[in-house]
Amino acid sequence: MSPATAAGIDVAMTARSAIRLALAVALVGLVATGCTDDEPSMGGNGGNGNTPQTYTCSASISPGMFDYVVNGNQLTITTPTGTSTVNRVGTGGDVYGSWLLDEQRNPQLRMKVRLVLKLEADRASAVAECTHDTGARGTATASSAAEITDTSVTILESDERQVVFR
Repeated sequence: MSPATAAGIDVAMTARSAIRLALAVALVGLVATGCTDDEPSMGGNGGNGNTPQTYTCSASISPGMFDYVVNGNQLTITTPTGTSTVNRVGTGGDVYGSWLLDEQRNPQLRMKVRLVLKLEADRASAVAECTHDTGARGTATASSAAEITDTSVTILESDERQVVFR
């Protein structure tokens, strides 16, 4: 079981006109929904190829709390459902910075979704980075006020964001 799975990350895939990739994260109430193919696979407009393919990248965050321990570039998160260790993405100090919660790639859907938790002073964000094999990219960021102590993070608000990309 991967650390992300142990943290309650679940990937669900369904079809809707073309493709839909959803990444649901039970970890501390964070939820990020990945990429959606908004048009039929032949380019939209009834499949005649006259309309460029579009995708939607979505992220949401909702209230929740988790305990943590930082050990170098690793963050160990403890929730009522278990413990998970994730790696830092980029630079940061203490708990502040960006942490890679999960990265999923599905060759059938030709999509990749990266889910990052970004922690700043008094702020927590769920960042969904969506990439299609065509090179189309979109990033959605949902943010909330947060109380961050030496041992815990409490997310205080709900937020949801969507970005349409080609």
